[in-house]
Amino acid sequence: MNRPRFLVAKYIPDLKKIEPRNVGVIVWFDGTVRGRFLGDEDGHLKAPKLFANSPFHDAYKTQLESWRLQFDKPTLPVKKGRAPVKRSTPAFLDALMLFGGTHFMLADGGVVADGCNAEEVDALSEYLYDELVAHNWSEPKAKSPLKSLCDQTFKTLKDRKDSKFKEHYKLTLPIGGEQEELIFSYAYAENYPVVLMQQVASNQPDNAFNAAMKFRCVSSDRGLITKDRCAALVSGEEGYEHRGLLREYSTIVNMSNPQEADQRLRAMGVPLGA
Repeated sequence: MNRPRFLVAKYIPDLKKIEPRNVGVIVWFDGTVRGRFLGDEDGHLKAPKLFANSPFHDAYKTQLESWRLQFDKPTLPVKKGRAPVKRSTPAFLDALMLFGGTHFMLADGGVVADGCNAEEVDALSEYLYDELVAHNWSEPKAKSPLKSLCDQTFKTLKDRKDSKFKEHYKLTLPIGGEQEELIFSYAYAENYPVVLMQQVASNQPDNAFNAAMKFRCVSSDRGLITKDRCAALVSGEEGYEHRGLLREYSTIVNMSNPQEADQRLRAMGVPLGA
C-alpha cells in the first residue's frame, strides 16, 4: 500500500554559503498532489515579506507557479528514452524534483509513516507546512487567550517549581526509519511522561489534526502512554476542525472552564493546586 510522500521546497539566497531556507511543501498520496508555500496563505500567490527587497522577488512567484503547473499535470517527463511518470505513482515526485531554478529547489522529505486517506491530504500538507516552514518564519505574536488560560491553570506548578512539570516537552521517537522530535506544549514527566498536554487553538483549522497525529504517535502506534493521559487543551468546544479525530486519540480538556479543567487534569495525574 502506498504511503504519503512529500517534498520540501527550499530557497537558497546565497549560493556560496549554501544555507537553504524551507519555503514550502508538496505532498503526494495515490495521485493526489497538494502544495503549500510561504506567501499563499490567503489563497493568492504572492512573494512574502522576506523577498520585499530581494532580487528574487519575481523569481519566487515564477518558480511557485511553475511547480504548481507541473504537479497538476497527469504525467511528467524524466529522462530521454524513458516513459513519462504518471501522477498516480510515487515516482511522480522524483520527476517533479527535476523542475527547479538556481536559487530554488525541491528536496525529498521522505514518506509519512503514519499514513492518511485521500480526504486528509490537505490537512497533512498544512501539518507539514506548519512543522517545516511556518515554524521557522513565524513572527512573535501576542499571547493567545488559550495560552493565558493555561498559564493561569498551571501557575501553582510553576510557583512551587515542580520539577516534573515541563513546558515545550520534547520526545524523540523512531518514525519512518529515522529519529523524529515531537514537541508538546506541556507534560508532567520524570523519566517518562505521565501526562502529555497540547494546546489546540480553534482559530487554526488544522491545529487539531496536528495534535491528534502527535497523540496517535505516542499512544496508539507505540503504546508509550494511554489515551486517557493525553490532554488536548482547548478553549470552548466549538469551532474545531478534526475534533472527532482529536477525541479518538486524546481527552479534550476545556480550559475556559477552570473548575472542569482542574478536575480533569487532576484525574489524569497532574497535581494542580497548593
